[in-house]
Amino acid sequence: MMNAMGVKAKFVLTVFLLTTASILVLGSFQWYRYAQDLENQFIRESISNANVLADIVRRYIQESSYEAVQLQEILMMEGKFYAQIVKEEKVIFVSGDSSLIKDAPEPRRFSERLWVEKKFLSNGTPYLDMKRVLDLVAVDKKSASASYVRLGYSMVQLSGQINAQLWQNMGVGLIILCIVTVGAYFLASAWFNPSKIATIPAPAATVSAPKNAQIFSDENHNQTPSEGILVKIHTIEINEKSKQVHRAGEHVNVSPREFALLRLLASDPGRVFSNEEILKQAWGENSYLTAEDVKKYVYQLRQKLELDPENPKLIVTIRGFGYKISSN
Repeated sequence: MMNAMGVKAKFVLTVFLLTTASILVLGSFQWYRYAQDLENQFIRESISNANVLADIVRRYIQESSYEAVQLQEILMMEGKFYAQIVKEEKVIFVSGDSSLIKDAPEPRRFSERLWVEKKFLSNGTPYLDMKRVLDLVAVDKKSASASYVRLGYSMVQLSGQINAQLWQNMGVGLIILCIVTVGAYFLASAWFNPSKIATIPAPAATVSAPKNAQIFSDENHNQTPSEGILVKIHTIEINEKSKQVHRAGEHVNVSPREFALLRLLASDPGRVFSNEEILKQAWGENSYLTAEDVKKYVYQLRQKLELDPENPKLIVTIRGFGYKISSN
């Protein structure tokens, strides 16, 4: 009897340790991939935003009548630790925590005009330090790089999402570990205590599994894909099935976020969608995007779809309310 108990305990302990090791390895790998994908997506979005802001700032600086308040409005501090504009090595605008931009940046170079580096505050909070050269007319290459916009993007919300995923993985792993350990205990009782086999209850999942599988199959069977062109307005065609946009019969290359925004606006021409509605209905409540990103993607769509982006006729801004697609 003691020997049977010892074998049973060893079996359960072995299953417990193997399951724990598997959960740790697979869970850590999945969490690492999730964190890397999310961070890379954040960097791509930040680079795109920096490029758009640099283009807007360049145009304002080239106008002799620009004012600091206009720059402040362009470089809204939502989601940023700081923003700085340098023209020919002279700081003409700065906002946010200027103590973070005292040292000259030496981040990784993404291109001839862009540098990016992940940094940390003294309390461990991560942020992106970005330097984007302004495309101003210059005598030589050196003076051309002396005018730039420097931005510090907060990664606080991103870190929160990554940590939440870690806790979720830990919770799922703990549940799996408990289920496997209990199953190993009953299995060991059946193997090493033959007289108790009859007392082991049949797992409920054995009876319910086929029913659940059939329900899942029925749900999938009832689903039908979207077909054809979602909407055609003016010379713009939006095809939901192929995820493509055409203007006057010519293909326009848009990103997934741009497509989602255009599809939402075109779903009800003439209706004004607020920033909150766009963030929720186009990109989902779990997105870390902000109202500043809505402005950025509207700008990018206008560059691709409007005949005159400076005087948009398709995607119209209703000040104080939001954006709409003109139905005229």
